[in-house]
Amino acid sequence: FSAEWKDWKDVHGKKYDSIDLESLRFKIFEENRLKVNEHNEEADKGIHSFRMGMNQFGDLLHSEFLDMYNGYTASSNLGSNVQLFDTDAPIPSYVNWTAKGAVTPVKDQGQCGSCWAFSAVRIQIDIEAKFTGSMEGQVFLSTKKLVSLSEQQLVDCSQDFGNLGCSGGLMENAFKYVIKEK
Repeated sequence: FSAEWKDWKDVHGKKYDSIDLESLRFKIFEENRLKVNEHNEEADKGIHSFRMGMNQFGDLLHSEFLDMYNGYTASSNLGSNVQLFDTDAPIPSYVNWTAKGAVTPVKDQGQCGSCWAFSAVRIQIDIEAKFTGSMEGQVFLSTKKLVSLSEQQLVDCSQDFGNLGCSGGLMENAFKYVIKEK
């Protein structure tokens, strides 16, 4: 195995149960690393507008990543409360919410299909700088204080509202839970 592989495993806390499994993951890592390097060479030539890097998912096949992080299929009979905004409102060309102090540090859902909980908690602010869905955003806009809220509480406690924990869920169901339990 390469030194880069060892360093990557150390950074991301990766351990494997057998040498066979580690060999498989190393092979996938190497294939992904080659794709990243090829992409970055093309980015350096102006073919792409962004560069890529090896993150904690570097030892996963694309299909494994999709299985782990795209697991929830919503019921087709769910009702929805759609809120329309003034589509003629002026849109700023650029807003940097990080510079405004409105963005909490990066969080990682790990191998739990809980993107819905992270989306419900993370900041989402509309073009008029009003709350549109996220609880951290609402707290920030109301108090000017940045508060990191618990996605885990939504994962653990909102099943009665239609969410499935690490198997998926909907932001709308998370909001219903928070409103009822406040």
